[in-house]
Amino acid sequence: MTIQRLETAIGRNKCLNTINFFNKWDLYNLLVQSNLKPYVQDTFLYNEVNISELLESYKLVYIKPIYGKHSGKIG
Repeated sequence: MTIQRLETAIGRNKCLNTINFFNKWDLYNLLVQSNLKPYVQDTFLYNEVNISELLESYKLVYIKPIYGKHSGKIG
């Protein structure tokens, strides 16, 4: 893990931000309330949408975890 390697190099308890990735849903909600809204892709929570309906509308859907960097695409 990156934080552990960094703490090994600089010493324990010196890393203030130990969260490696933002919550994507929280970040989306912040961005759509900003002047960047026109550039933000439509985003939905997986458990609140029908994937079949999204595929009909968008043809390509990316499914991503709220935390982390992995994803998969359907379409």
